[in-house]
Amino acid sequence: MKRINAYTLIELTVSLVVGSLLIIFIWTGYNFITEKYNEWNYKNQWLRDIVLLDRQLRSDIKNAYMVVGKGNTINIHRGDSIEITYEINHNSIIRNTNGRRDNFDLNITNISYRYLELSEEKSFTVSSINMVLQLPEEEELKLVFRKEYDSKFRYNSLNR
Repeated sequence: MKRINAYTLIELTVSLVVGSLLIIFIWTGYNFITEKYNEWNYKNQWLRDIVLLDRQLRSDIKNAYMVVGKGNTINIHRGDSIEITYEINHNSIIRNTNGRRDNFDLNITNISYRYLELSEEKSFTVSSINMVLQLPEEEELKLVFRKEYDSKFRYNSLNR
């Protein structure tokens, strides 16, 4: 009788168990790496939005002739007839300028203004904007934006 070179049933079962364990470890590692990447990507996205909002709002305020804030809206008037509006919602800030919209997905918990005192009547001309952003993991970030007006603007505002 000729002997056949083959694997026994026990050898096949052991190789299937080892292969299954290897696949389980690889799948668990893949899920862990995917989860950590998604967390990193989420944090990176809101950090990017914070940096872009900070940079854009500071630039707009710096180049503005006048900043008007009332409620959840900031209007930025430039001397070249361009008006920029920031609409602040609970979950986002929308920047509108000449038909272009930019959206910043950030959680705003508080916004307050400091107004210029130009005359007896209430003015909504802003000298300072304070925002509190809610970050993941219950952290808060406070942003402060200031507008310095020149004496010519103040003089013109008082003599209106």
